[in-house]
Amino acid sequence: GYGSHLNRRMSCMLVKDIDTALHTASHSTSSDPAVYLRFAHAETLYALLLVLGLNHDLNPPSPDDSLDSIRTRQWDSSMMPFASNLQLTVYSCNPQNSNEGFSQYYVELFQNEIAVKIPSCSHEGTTSCLLKDFIENVLSQEASTCSFGAVCE
Repeated sequence: GYGSHLNRRMSCMLVKDIDTALHTASHSTSSDPAVYLRFAHAETLYALLLVLGLNHDLNPPSPDDSLDSIRTRQWDSSMMPFASNLQLTVYSCNPQNSNEGFSQYYVELFQNEIAVKIPSCSHEGTTSCLLKDFIENVLSQEASTCSFGAVCE
């Protein structure tokens, strides 16, 4: 969960891979859809949720929590049911004008087939955000400072 910074850092190689795949997809000159698939255990997805800022409770869990606060937690085991999944979908909204680069691409995140707001970049009333904003606000810092060996030390 959100308790230790190491939980977030464990997914840095996956974040780096996603960052590279999104850059590649957004700079492709092919009109064919690009599909990048990654398969992992639920524990890997938990770490990725931290980077994405999903299911973040305002107050960390405490042994003194009331039953009501435990039941209304966002970070709990129900967010990763059997066969859970995360999907990032990139949309090109102006494919004819390839000179605009990132500004023509949007990203949408689905958690278990349900579109979810990306906390650091979704606009009011929508679950999508500019790909450029997603990369800058969500992925870049984690991807650029990734040193998995350092995490393991």
